[in-house]
Amino acid sequence: MFLKSENLCKSYKTGDVVTHVLKDVNISIEKGEIAAILGPSGSGKSTFLNIIGGIDRQDSGKVVIDGVEISNMSDKELVEYRRNEVGFIFQFYNLVPNLTVKENIEVAVNISKNPLSIDDVLKAVSMEDKKYRFPRELSGGEQQRVSIARAIVKNPKLLLCDEPTGALDYETSLDILKLIENINKKFKTTILIITHNTALSAMASKIFKLRSGEVADQIENKNVMPAERIEW
Repeated sequence: MFLKSENLCKSYKTGDVVTHVLKDVNISIEKGEIAAILGPSGSGKSTFLNIIGGIDRQDSGKVVIDGVEISNMSDKELVEYRRNEVGFIFQFYNLVPNLTVKENIEVAVNISKNPLSIDDVLKAVSMEDKKYRFPRELSGGEQQRVSIARAIVKNPKLLLCDEPTGALDYETSLDILKLIENINKKFKTTILIITHNTALSAMASKIFKLRSGEVADQIENKNVMPAERIEW
């Protein structure tokens, strides 16, 4: 088992009010798998992603990634974990506006232990002819491609996608989903997609439905759909 959470709990306190965001969440994903976590706003899916990604900490329970428990790591160890093991793709691209496409990707290369070739990654996301352009010169879909390139150039074991198509139109969204699918095949990267869009889960072999901080359902998808056939 590549990724496993056991009885994961997280709550936040505002004054005297305690909000339980995650309640004994148990999730497991195999190496090289595409999995999806579905849930409406407030279901706890982004909090779960942040804990898996080493950005936030759980109150109790544990997380094991590739045989290593990250839930008891020090802050310094979590920085190294995020730097070397995890790639993040968000709804908003977070590109550095005064850096070119290539320079935005080089930022990740410079902090990575075993990065991939920038040219190979640019080719994988079909952006090799735009590597000297600035973000303002790119469409939304192209900017998302750059953010994906920046995430995978680190050669991460785990790629975390938080609403990766949330800011894109339908056709561009399909292009991005096909790209994520191709990355999984080409680099054997384990991918976890967080989304409220149930249609996206068709490309995942394992689907978890979160409701009010709990796993309401877990589905083994025996008929994984190619990204190009997804409709919503």
